[in-house]
Amino acid sequence: MAKVSVLIPARNEPFLQKTIDEVFAQATGEVECIVMLDGMPAVTPLREDPRLIVLQNSKPKGIAWASWDMAQVAEGKYIMKLDSHCALGLGYDEALQADCEDDWLVVPSRYQLLDETWTCGYGPIDYLYFTYPWISEPMYGSGLHGKKWIGESGLEGSYFWKEQQLRHLLIDDLMTFQGSLFFMNRAQFLKLDGVDRRYTLWQEATSIGMKVWMSGGRCIRNKKTWYAHLHKGQRHGRGYRVGKAQANRDAYHSADMWMNDRWEGNVPGRNIHWFVDHFWPIPGWPEDWNNPKYQANSLYPGMVE
Repeated sequence: MAKVSVLIPARNEPFLQKTIDEVFAQATGEVECIVMLDGMPAVTPLREDPRLIVLQNSKPKGIAWASWDMAQVAEGKYIMKLDSHCALGLGYDEALQADCEDDWLVVPSRYQLLDETWTCGYGPIDYLYFTYPWISEPMYGSGLHGKKWIGESGLEGSYFWKEQQLRHLLIDDLMTFQGSLFFMNRAQFLKLDGVDRRYTLWQEATSIGMKVWMSGGRCIRNKKTWYAHLHKGQRHGRGYRVGKAQANRDAYHSADMWMNDRWEGNVPGRNIHWFVDHFWPIPGWPEDWNNPKYQANSLYPGMVE
């Protein structure tokens, strides 16, 4: 098995040391952990470890830039970008690379992380779909956002409907995923120019996931291993913040990029029509989803041309 470089961007993060401990304790192969303290020192001093590299930006640059800068110094064949408030399954590093082709992006099964006990809550949450970007949704707004793939209203267990239907598939395609963890070949990450660095916070998974799909690769869920992510919410606050106007501009730019095939890295046979057909039917998407009237009539508050 090859070496894995775990990249953790962090800003005002109270669970950073616990996450680093998970990286080392749960690995069964060779790993290094690279932390970027993005604009703020660690909340508490980090314990020294020969496998730990700590970088620091005097001013915050955002998650995309932090991941890109850490990937430059990483020595592993594979990188795993990880949020700074996560738990990991034993042997995550070897399980993920065992099913990772050179042009794949891999995500383990995701669970809720309970902060008081540092154990798994509900889950697994394996399947997300993209909301239709030109129709605003109450909780998500406009844009390509990952939403839980729920079954028919009123069905018992509908929240995990797709997980139940497809639990026999241990390796399966992902339309999108939560950006708290992704694993891929470092050379491919660099070749794709990483996550679009115009985005401060949001659109991380959309950017790197769509680059992988449109360049001819594959995004998969590996259900042979798992991780748990803490939703910090108001209780713990956010280290990274972005205003609504900027979030709307980023959402518009991202949707326009992928829905209109503006990325220059698309290979023959891979475009938005192929992508939608690959995952069709998609909840909330109209049958005539590619009709220009939807984009022409969409509203993005705070969007700047």
